[in-house]
Amino acid sequence: MKTNTISKQFSPEAIKISALIFDLDGVLTKTRKSHKQAWKALFDHYFDQINPDNQDHNSMSEKDYQDFVDGKPRYEGVKSFLLSRGIDLPYGDPDDRPGTKTICALGNMKNDFFNDIIESEGVEVYPDAMSKLKKWRREGYKTAVVSSSENCKMIIEKAGIDDLFDVRVDGEVSAELGLNGKPDPDIFVEAARLLKVAVNATVVFEDATSGVQAAQKGYFGLVVGVNRFDNAQELLRHGADIVIDDFKQVNLSDKRIIKEYFTKHGEPIFPDYKNFFSRLKKKSPALFLDYDGTLTPIVKRPEDALLSDEMRAALEKLAEHFPVAIVTGRDKEDVESLVGIEHLIYAGSHGYIITGPD
Repeated sequence: MKTNTISKQFSPEAIKISALIFDLDGVLTKTRKSHKQAWKALFDHYFDQINPDNQDHNSMSEKDYQDFVDGKPRYEGVKSFLLSRGIDLPYGDPDDRPGTKTICALGNMKNDFFNDIIESEGVEVYPDAMSKLKKWRREGYKTAVVSSSENCKMIIEKAGIDDLFDVRVDGEVSAELGLNGKPDPDIFVEAARLLKVAVNATVVFEDATSGVQAAQKGYFGLVVGVNRFDNAQELLRHGADIVIDDFKQVNLSDKRIIKEYFTKHGEPIFPDYKNFFSRLKKKSPALFLDYDGTLTPIVKRPEDALLSDEMRAALEKLAEHFPVAIVTGRDKEDVESLVGIEHLIYAGSHGYIITGPD
């Protein structure tokens, strides 16, 4: 087991581990090999089409795959790799027929290659991961599978492991909700939300550098890099707290792991808190709150971002004691109508229009 050199300060109050989130390809299933094979077939075909006389057409290497493709949504992978070769294709539309004229067309062709490979070769799982996953399920941990791929549901069903997860957040879910792909943390955070667990009480298992970056950005309690492809140092450099070569190396009851990663750590927000609150008695604090993603979850359609009754009650309670402002890029009237509390300050259109009591 390899550990990150980042030191973490903590106080002695431990947090109970509640949930485990697993990336799919390269962590639970051996479909990373199938994905890489499909990506290579795609780009080889593309370069043969645009320059058939060039025998040395900058084929995709393992490093290319890790740097530009692995863990990313399909169209982002196409765009990222082609830009690394100085090629800037039009994005196109997700409904584009498989071909070579747009990023979406290429991405759809890659999906065809991948499905053909899975149909002929099937899906293999990693025995070490399956053994631990089943054990942890028996011990009562909540589990989720995440993937940038829209084929995730098909893969886990073909592998016969779909019953091992409480939650699935994949490319289909991301498209439906408008979630950003890795290295943004959206899919991991959405999985934790659906599991109804705190991110700092959750372990993430990832084999891609973009994935460990995403999990760290989401402030997950422990980010485990799974070193299937000899990239341990890259995983550590991009944010893995520890790196394992085999799931046998992970013991979630290990007191050292609990102490280091699942203890409420970090310096207080107000280090000299006694002095801070003493001074605060003579002043009137104000709260400035964003709407989308702060008071409500991020959703695909802005009109579906509705304030919960609990959040509205909390805002009303806060407004009894402090000035409370909602600062948003939405139109002022739009957010004022959605919140529905008269005695707040509303700053709409990024502050272009501001209204409030008095």
